[in-house]
Amino acid sequence: LLRILAFVGMAVATAAARWGFRPVPSHSALQVPPLAMLATTGATDQRSVLNVPSDTDVVVPVPKGPKAISTQAMTAALNAYRDGVKRQQHELLLPLIGATDLDDWPGGVRQQFKALCPMMEDFLRGVKAEPGLEGPLKASLLDEADAVGCWEGDHVAAIVFPTAGTLPVLKKVAEQDKLVVMVNPQWQGGQ
Repeated sequence: LLRILAFVGMAVATAAARWGFRPVPSHSALQVPPLAMLATTGATDQRSVLNVPSDTDVVVPVPKGPKAISTQAMTAALNAYRDGVKRQQHELLLPLIGATDLDDWPGGVRQQFKALCPMMEDFLRGVKAEPGLEGPLKASLLDEADAVGCWEGDHVAAIVFPTAGTLPVLKKVAEQDKLVVMVNPQWQGGQ
């Protein structure tokens, strides 16, 4: 069973890469500047992007709270979009809700979905403010048991917690000429 799961995970990661999804870090990999303004701008000097004098040390803030996290992710997504990246993958740190001493997420992925929804609304509101990405979005649940959600419009689509079972839908969305963002996919790279 573990071999089958590892194979499925590897197939999912390979398929996502084939369809052009590229990870856009928004809170992890602190060795790389986590500030969204630096993600995908191509800038080699943090000071030039942040408008900091060259003789000043650069301190990159880590987002604190759901609003700051969704704002940073939205900024990273828009920077990547402006650089021509229309297939993106984001990992958002979720605020703990209903945590116990034994389990941070006793309600599993459905509880995580409840924590992520307000962040996605902020994220998408900001993304839709970009010229060319405006328009209404239709929200739907692709898989209620695994809490796979989708917001889709003419110019933008976002899928949260995608799983191997929702890959056919993800593939159809990714084939369209629009910004497609995967958020917190439920597989590990390299599996």
